[in-house]
Amino acid sequence: MLKKPLLLTAILLLPFIMQAQDKFNLQQLIEYALTHSTQIQRGVGLVKQSEADFKTTQAGILPSLNASVSNNYNFGRAIDPTTNQFSTERTQTNYYSLSSDVLLFNGLQRMNQLRQVKWQKESSTYSLQKTKDDIALTVANYYLQILMLTEREKQVENQLANSKNAWEKMKILVANGAQAQSKELEAEAQKATDEVTLIDIQNQLKNVYRNLKQYINYDITKELQLELIKPPLDEAVYTNADLDKAINERYKELPAVKQAEANFTASKYALQAANGGFFPKLYASGSLHSGYSSSALKISGFTPAGYQPIGFLVTDSTPVISPKYNYLTQKVKYGTQLDNNFGQSAGLSLNIPIFNGLQQHHTMQTAKINLHNADLTLTEAKNKVRYDIYQAYESIEMTRKKYIAAKLRYDLQAKLFEKIDLSYQQGVAGYYEWNTARTNLNSSQSEALQATYEYIFQKKVFEFYLGKAVTF
Repeated sequence: MLKKPLLLTAILLLPFIMQAQDKFNLQQLIEYALTHSTQIQRGVGLVKQSEADFKTTQAGILPSLNASVSNNYNFGRAIDPTTNQFSTERTQTNYYSLSSDVLLFNGLQRMNQLRQVKWQKESSTYSLQKTKDDIALTVANYYLQILMLTEREKQVENQLANSKNAWEKMKILVANGAQAQSKELEAEAQKATDEVTLIDIQNQLKNVYRNLKQYINYDITKELQLELIKPPLDEAVYTNADLDKAINERYKELPAVKQAEANFTASKYALQAANGGFFPKLYASGSLHSGYSSSALKISGFTPAGYQPIGFLVTDSTPVISPKYNYLTQKVKYGTQLDNNFGQSAGLSLNIPIFNGLQQHHTMQTAKINLHNADLTLTEAKNKVRYDIYQAYESIEMTRKKYIAAKLRYDLQAKLFEKIDLSYQQGVAGYYEWNTARTNLNSSQSEALQATYEYIFQKKVFEFYLGKAVTF
């Protein structure tokens, strides 16, 4: 009897269990973004393309091997290629060949092209990693915005609840003649103000959720549920030693710098490959070939057919005769012809570039320009990364000071409002004084909350430059 209630309870709780399982924490949200982002998919495609280019270039260094088979019919007077004789009959010929050639030397052009493509492949890999890092930081920023706005929504809901309670109490007091009608209108106006503030916060929260869905390629029609936590605020202070380590050591390992270095190295090998175009090219080649002809015949026997004159003696013009024979022939077998016509060839060829319309010269100039641009890009990448690290370090200090000041302001405004609210309840302070104090309290609370999350995010950015994972 006990099993049925337990089963019914499990069935009723199943939607809630599944709902809980569908919630994303920050790490799962980042993993989802990396899996479904079109930027990542495009980057993966570029990496695969660069790997295919590398394999294609690598295979280009290998010798070539080609086979050829032909079947031809000749009509009328033509030379039989297998017998090298004229034939007026219809002739069928087959030709077989196997050839190979290999580049022995071309100024190391192909080897440098292979190195160039290899570093281009490395560049695409670092580019993909940079995209992943950017997505992780952007998703973390969205996540923190949602946490902040969610917490701010709860604060405003509490403010609205207090405003409603104050308005309800004031209505009772006015109805009993204990307060003036203006007091009720003041309380109702404050309630309406809090309602507008709550709607604004909720709209901001919806917009951030919508933008996050679009960024991670999440179904816009489905609800995105996040595991909302209170992120820990580590108030540990980073020093100049941490900054020096990030600027002078860690920056070299960042994907943006590694990508620029890979592009620069690829451009160096491209220049060397272009220079190899001025050198002679030495090739070795060889082939095997054979053939068959339907007109190929061999003598199988003969019979005497008398004599025939072949000339005269110079002295007395006596005729000179020779025996005459009728020859019996038969076709040469297919395999026998292939054996008889089998041939081999081997050779070397040297191609010396003398003048080609300055094409190689222009290729060389373009490679030099590309190398110069790659060097500038590398310098820019290093400077930008070092600047970003320094800016992230300064942002930590600025947001930390802002957080401390905002927190202090909130504490002071809370104490001030507590005193003014008591005076207002006793009828000593006026509504506008009370409302100003309450507005300042709400404003300081919002600023303190925003400063807290800005400080948390800036610390995460700097910690990323120190090599730490983006997580809570």
